[in-house]
Amino acid sequence: MLTAGVWSRELAATAGFGLPVEPERRFMHVTGEAPDFPNRLPLTVDFSSSFYFHREGEGILFGGTELDELAPVAARRLPALAELDLRHTISGFYEMSPDHNALIGAAPEPAGLVYATGFSGHGFQ
Repeated sequence: MLTAGVWSRELAATAGFGLPVEPERRFMHVTGEAPDFPNRLPLTVDFSSSFYFHREGEGILFGGTELDELAPVAARRLPALAELDLRHTISGFYEMSPDHNALIGAAPEPAGLVYATGFSGHGFQ
């Protein structure tokens, strides 16, 4: 079973099989205390830009692309976010398929190679 996430393309290539999966860096930013926000703040997603936010302890976790690209969307969707201190940022990779849907199946060659990858931020991570 090949389930190597962003490394699926490279690993499949060692077996002579092509998988169209590309890594895409994604960012999560966490603010300091956000007392003016509700304690129970549901995950909210702007699907057109992939900006999202939710409560994370005393602060707000928001994410999507790099901060400079995300700032205009965040300012439009959640203006109060600009008033909070940014505490830290972390990043990782989504494995992106061409249509942003998972690639699940069995390779014709080599026999027995089964794969599940390209979940593009949803599914198994």
